[in-house]
Amino acid sequence: MTWVDVAFCSNVRKVAKRSYNKTIDVTFGIYEGKEHEGWLAISLKPSKGVADWLINLIGYLTPPMMLDGGWVHRGYWKEITHYWPEFIGVIYDTPELAKAMQKGVIISGRSKGAAEAVLIAYRMWTPGIKMEVGAVEPPRFCSYQLAKRIEATIGRNIITYTIYKNDIVPGLPKWFTIPGFGYQIDERKAGLSIKDHIEATTKQEVIDEGLKPYEAEYKAQAHKLKEEIFKEQ
Repeated sequence: MTWVDVAFCSNVRKVAKRSYNKTIDVTFGIYEGKEHEGWLAISLKPSKGVADWLINLIGYLTPPMMLDGGWVHRGYWKEITHYWPEFIGVIYDTPELAKAMQKGVIISGRSKGAAEAVLIAYRMWTPGIKMEVGAVEPPRFCSYQLAKRIEATIGRNIITYTIYKNDIVPGLPKWFTIPGFGYQIDERKAGLSIKDHIEATTKQEVIDEGLKPYEAEYKAQAHKLKEEIFKEQ
């Protein structure tokens, strides 16, 4: 799936890399896979340093922020809004990226980067933009009310996320949820595992293989959504 490729920076010709305060690590490029070839690809990396983990912990240690009638993880949204002019500026100041965005945008990430990908897509969305949003093993990052607002804005079937086996991260924090359509990969058993999270966010083949049973269902949903979009236009 294209969004899995972008999450792992596969089939992406890298054009620019940025690290905002060492907490938002992103690669901008052009997708070169068969489907959505030439679209703008934005890949958000998982946590890798102390600064990243401090941002993660803000979601547990401080009250969430209000956003569009709901609540959002304070650390993620605060960083995104603070660095937004620089982030979006990379696209508009790079002709190749700006041209690719006219075709469409695939934005995807892993772990912390997965949550950021969905929120950035929400901030980035404008009427008429073609978009595919993916999240590999995201933590929960917004209230139910905001999740519904995000789904209504971008499209529920446009946002896809994974939960691999007994990965502990997508279940935390309990008071938040994840927008979009989720796929459980392999049977979930009793207990929680950080090992499953590490495996899923470092090995693309694990996600690719786990999603194979869902490929037909995913394509059918995507086709249905495209028909609805064209009907509205």
